[in-house]
Amino acid sequence: MKYNSFDELEVAYCKFSDKEKYNEAIEVLEEGLKALPKEECEKNFYHIMIEKCWLYCNDERFNEAVEIFSDLIDKGYICPIDWNFDGLKGHEKYKELEEKNELIKKEAQKNAKFDYVVRLPENYNEGEKYPVFFSLHGDGENIQVHEKYWSSEWLTKRGFIVVCPQASIVYGHEGYIWIDKGFYAESYETRKYPYTYSELHKEFKNCYDLICEQYSVDEENIIIGGFSGGAVAAIDITISNVIPVKGVIPLCSLKPRSFREECVKSVIQRGVKFVFMDGEEDVPMEQVDEMIEALDEHGIPHEYYINEGIGHWYPADLEGKLNKALNFIME
Repeated sequence: MKYNSFDELEVAYCKFSDKEKYNEAIEVLEEGLKALPKEECEKNFYHIMIEKCWLYCNDERFNEAVEIFSDLIDKGYICPIDWNFDGLKGHEKYKELEEKNELIKKEAQKNAKFDYVVRLPENYNEGEKYPVFFSLHGDGENIQVHEKYWSSEWLTKRGFIVVCPQASIVYGHEGYIWIDKGFYAESYETRKYPYTYSELHKEFKNCYDLICEQYSVDEENIIIGGFSGGAVAAIDITISNVIPVKGVIPLCSLKPRSFREECVKSVIQRGVKFVFMDGEEDVPMEQVDEMIEALDEHGIPHEYYINEGIGHWYPADLEGKLNKALNFIME
């Protein structure tokens, strides 16, 4: 079958990989690439190669995955070889690949910085005050990838100024993470990144202050949401009172270490509301259930939406879910 874009091809092979039929997914991917327009292959080269590696590893074809990773790293690409590629760690070439990859990553980190883009509502008027929505990408993503699935236009058409921040920790080629695994609940191992809560909070507070200086902001209506690692960061920023958040919308989140009794109590007076979202295939999510139990205990308003037919990913009806969540938070 011929596909006009890699996005179309991705939907096709994911129908098999989502059912853990990895060999079939590889066949669909490789056959589809033969007829994919050249510009699509070039534009999505890195993503295609990483997807191949992920499928090969899940199909236990580790030699093929190592061959691709070796080629990418030799070309100077930073690869997420320790992210969901556990089967590779026993391969004889893994350590060599890891060392080369870390050197490239450390060099790239020297020039990395916290960044953001601002999307304004149509007919933005400095004489009016506008609510602000901070939209955080997932770990390993960037602003461009995140906006592809969590469209800023959905929010600007509701009258929000949308701020899409980009984390400062390099993880892969044009991919960033908010903080290491030590950011999550204590049961999670810590990665090797010299980054702390205070640095994330400082970067985010500076971003918020600049937005308030440059735009007409209604500081009583600040919403924050994000996907995966961005969802964890959104909860932490809210629970730690880094900026004056009215509501938080975490999609596919774990529990940050800052989600402690004293921090939970602190949101009561601020009137913060929470709307969690998870994929049907991932529930029950023990850490999300723990957070909801804590919110229940203190009478903190919250809702929980289950996205049918998917796991850890953006739902196709995210716009509708966001509308519902915003109605709940803003009422």
